[in-house]
Amino acid sequence: MNKYGSFTGGIFKSLFKKPATYGYPFNKREFPERTRGHIVINIDDCILCGLCEKKCPSAAIKVDRNKGTWSIDRMGCVQCENCVVGCPKKVLSTDVNYTEPSTTKTVDTFTKAGAAISEEKGASMPNCNLDSCVFCGLCAKNCPQGALSVDRATKSWKLDETLCVSCGLCVEKCPKKCLEMGEDKTKNTAALAPYDVDDLPKADLNACVYCGICASACPQGAIELDRDSKKWVVNEDKCIHCGICYYKCPKKCIAMVDAETALAVAEEKAEDTGASLPKADLDKCVYCTLCAKNCPQGALTVDRANKVWKLDADACVSCGLCVDKCPKKCIDMSASSAAEANEPEFKRGYDVEATPDANLDLCVYCGICAKACPQDAVTVDRENKTWTVDEDKCIHCAICAYKCPKKCIDMK
Repeated sequence: MNKYGSFTGGIFKSLFKKPATYGYPFNKREFPERTRGHIVINIDDCILCGLCEKKCPSAAIKVDRNKGTWSIDRMGCVQCENCVVGCPKKVLSTDVNYTEPSTTKTVDTFTKAGAAISEEKGASMPNCNLDSCVFCGLCAKNCPQGALSVDRATKSWKLDETLCVSCGLCVEKCPKKCLEMGEDKTKNTAALAPYDVDDLPKADLNACVYCGICASACPQGAIELDRDSKKWVVNEDKCIHCGICYYKCPKKCIAMVDAETALAVAEEKAEDTGASLPKADLDKCVYCTLCAKNCPQGALTVDRANKVWKLDADACVSCGLCVDKCPKKCIDMSASSAAEANEPEFKRGYDVEATPDANLDLCVYCGICAKACPQDAVTVDRENKTWTVDEDKCIHCAICAYKCPKKCIDMK
């Protein structure tokens, strides 16, 4: 009796309970809503722009526009969702269900119907308002297919309609918002400049901060600028009327005017009323040095190793370019003196000597943290599922934590 009594109680209890298992594969398991199962694509709406392929950290995606195919290596995909986030047409998504188990390498290939591809030739393409365009070239740099050509010297903006996939990325990246997706064919003509071709630049000396950016940008060295004597002069013989100084001025105090107005004697610059100086929120600063690299006067010193951000108030011209270039938006023009600008306010959310620590349960080993580390202190081995940091190399900048797409790195 004792031989059977040990499990008899369990048998009777199980009669009134749901089974602990389910009838796989006949009954499908229900996964939580945010489970990273596998990537799926709506191939009918895909424009085969190739952005997902470029954003994939494990090179698991291949796009062949000529053949109209989109392929994914299921064994290579780490489900980081970079492709999903980066897709301009939002045709990629994550299914909560996992792919079927397999003993061989699985590559799923989706083919878009040739008719659908040919129909897209008449799809909306970018149109440029050439009167507003500054020919900065950002649209061309961000085009995944190299369909755009921008020539600043000749003021031309040209689209190769055979290469354009109508992804709209150029529209999103345009800083002047002068691009739009339209049904009409794009104007591949030279721009009508917003000034006469013989106009010369003239600076409003009351607004000018003598930062020297216009003089540095001038391809002919036609601008003579002296900050100490508050001098700004253009050489009419050297000037080629390109307008680059006009576009580059951070204070927008240069205008293209007729020669007579440009060469007229300028009014004396009004006395400075005490311009504001840049100040950094060191709790947000990652010491990337972009502010220092873009300062036209070399007024900023950034030491990443020692977490130092210092302003030379005598050299600063309050142009605000450091504010514009800061990727973390942690600089503003709020300081009224050198002492206030350089006041230490290091209140970072972690100790200055803290090192990054990854939650390996959440990590997908995509390698983005290792690529972003300026000191190569992070090593990621996806095959062996290892994530290590070299404390001797680490400078505690936390860029790996900021860059991690899964937010699984903390500073401890």
